[in-house]
Amino acid sequence: MCGDRSAIGVIICCAMPVAIALPSVAATYTVSDFGDDGSPGQLRTLVAGAADTDVINIPAGTIVLQTGRISILASITIQGAGATNTIIDGDDADRVFRTALGTTVTIANVTIRNGFTPFNGGGVESGGTMTLVNCVVTGCEARGVGVYGGGVFSTGPLTLTHCRIEGNEAVDGHGGGVSAEGPLTVEACTIRDNEASIDVGGVVTSGGGVFASGGGTVTDSTITDNESDWGGGIFIHATPLTLTNVTVSGSRSRDNGGGIADNNIGSVLECVTIMGNAADVDGDGLGTGGGLYVVFAPINVRNTVIAGNTDSASHAPDCWGTVESGGHNLIQNTDNCTINGVTDGNIYGVEARLGPLQDNGGRTHTHAPLADSPVIDAGDSAACPMEDQRGVARPVDYDGDGVADCDIGAVEAIIDCNGNMVHDAGDLAGGTSTDCDGNGVPDECQPDSDGDGTIDACEGPCGCGATTAVLASLWVLAAVRLTRRRKGR
Repeated sequence: MCGDRSAIGVIICCAMPVAIALPSVAATYTVSDFGDDGSPGQLRTLVAGAADTDVINIPAGTIVLQTGRISILASITIQGAGATNTIIDGDDADRVFRTALGTTVTIANVTIRNGFTPFNGGGVESGGTMTLVNCVVTGCEARGVGVYGGGVFSTGPLTLTHCRIEGNEAVDGHGGGVSAEGPLTVEACTIRDNEASIDVGGVVTSGGGVFASGGGTVTDSTITDNESDWGGGIFIHATPLTLTNVTVSGSRSRDNGGGIADNNIGSVLECVTIMGNAADVDGDGLGTGGGLYVVFAPINVRNTVIAGNTDSASHAPDCWGTVESGGHNLIQNTDNCTINGVTDGNIYGVEARLGPLQDNGGRTHTHAPLADSPVIDAGDSAACPMEDQRGVARPVDYDGDGVADCDIGAVEAIIDCNGNMVHDAGDLAGGTSTDCDGNGVPDECQPDSDGDGTIDACEGPCGCGATTAVLASLWVLAAVRLTRRRKGR
């Protein structure tokens, strides 16, 4: 019948039911009940009923889980009202989220806290692709010999963007803050105060802040105040990891690699600052490499500061192992650190002269160069990213010689008297600031005693805003006129 080209045949064919695959349309749900007993409108209930591409919004409030972790079986997005406003609490009874193999999940704008598990992933365990955006993961714990990821554990790709991973613990395991078996991407995050600790004798832990075995990148981030046996800040295993515009500071190892321990071939440090870390903090004399410990193959290092680190025996306070230099590095103490490759522009044996770890602008705390720091204008400008860790444009002509040179390390030194994260010269050139006396300092940064908007250096004795030069001209003109009048008498 459907082969019939008659009008009746066409009508009959078109009337027959046909199954058509329509594209799925994402549904959006909003949590309306902050309980956790399976009632409608609760987060657990909405997640259980969600399909791929669905979005679940969580308003401001706190959800304390009462019946174990929330299992995510579909590729969905969960988003809160901000990490300070939307909190999901595991109540120290179970991890908070677990995602199924093959899923792609995004969790944004929430705090995940107080998760616990005797397995991997104290706060989050991901079996697929996981993205955390503007999230805080804190107070979570994985406990057991050989566990991974006190805060977050992922077997697949893991992306952390604008997150804080802090105060988590892998007891007798690895990756106090984060453990990634798949590719890891960290962008503008702070990973601090995490620990891979010891409870059972004879266990060796690693990666107090991060344990990375799947490679990837860390950019514009700060790793600080973490602790483990190996790699207090970061332990890189099996697959190369690239760090760009990263600060590794104040972390500790009980054995080797207070800041970073590298156990692979081909990792890269580009515009990194490794400062104030410590190895062998238990003082048994068995650890070294306060800043960097390279286990096997050389690590590639360029435009990087490794300075001000320690180990208890001063065996290799800054660096132990072999570094493949790309040039323009400052390594304060080279004891037991073999430096191969390009050494042009390298600086040895001097302090980096960086300020304390603090808010210097941007999303993360950094060590900014002091005015007399040797890292200023000493980097390889051809190899620097266009911005530093804070997002400040680089390179900058700090010394005013007409040549913009990159600084060594994660942060570019800038003369920024008004605190707007733009070099003073850029403010003047762009018209953001004025410079009435021509001394190169924006007017808003100079004294204006009477508060009339004209700086003292450009104000006349009358306080009326006229410049000294203008007043002097007026006085000369008045004197000339007076002289002419007297001659005319």
